[in-house]
Amino acid sequence: MRGKWYYFLAMLLIAGSWIGNIWYDQANRLERTVFLEHYIEVIPEAGDYFDLYYLEDKRLERKLIDIYIEGYPGLQVNPYPNYAEYRKQSLGKMIVSFDSADSGQEPPEIKEPAVIRQVTALYSDGSSEKVHIGEIHLVPRGNVNRDHDPIQWTSGAGSSDYSGYDRLAVQRPVHLTGLSSVYTSMVEEGGLLVHADVEKRIPGISHRSEASSEAEIKLSGVPILDLPLPVRLNKGDSVKVSYKFNLSSTAKRMQLYQLRLRLDYAENEQALWQSVHHIAYHPSPTEREMAEYVRERREAL
Repeated sequence: MRGKWYYFLAMLLIAGSWIGNIWYDQANRLERTVFLEHYIEVIPEAGDYFDLYYLEDKRLERKLIDIYIEGYPGLQVNPYPNYAEYRKQSLGKMIVSFDSADSGQEPPEIKEPAVIRQVTALYSDGSSEKVHIGEIHLVPRGNVNRDHDPIQWTSGAGSSDYSGYDRLAVQRPVHLTGLSSVYTSMVEEGGLLVHADVEKRIPGISHRSEASSEAEIKLSGVPILDLPLPVRLNKGDSVKVSYKFNLSSTAKRMQLYQLRLRLDYAENEQALWQSVHHIAYHPSPTEREMAEYVRERREAL
């Protein structure tokens, strides 16, 4: 009798373990394609682009194959379905650019700011649906004046710790008069640190920095919102704009940020210029962070 009881208990434990494994497996899987949350600022002109990230379960039969943005025909979309691989999911992305599409359609001419919050997802089974992707701000360039630009980019780099820099050389005297971004609030709240370092020219010394890229990436100068504008820049001076993301939670680290920080310059009232700095954070979660994110998204679906 005792032997039968032990046998029954063992079978019960095996069944419980089996059910637990099934539950755990299901809890870490997605039943549909899920787009990450995006906070994007882009200049709608040839050469600029933005990324849309999405997550799919590897067992999923209905796969995302393309997207369409209503009201903006002619955008070029390049899919990368297996951008990053995880145990149970694949992280894919769509690169959307304002270059002329293969279809021959010209990208839209956008003169006024606009916001995109949804795209149409096209799937392998022929179905489609509108999906929320966060927000994409289309912000036309304020001063399109590219001839004989008094400010020239000389170097720049990014790092795996989500920091980076641009260095600019001043070709002739100008005033740095302002800065703008849709996401200035992110800088104000500390989620993104941006510094400006104005280096005055020393006679006989080149404006090119001799520091290594690793040293250049480090924040230097003053927080950019504390810069006492306007700042007079003379020929031979240089300006370094450095940044570092400071995302405090896993939820924010699973979001995508792509900013265009614009610095305004003026030679006089008629000659206005703008330099645009690309600042981006792309999620690169660990297996543990991915599993946590999947469970949270399952609960929200």
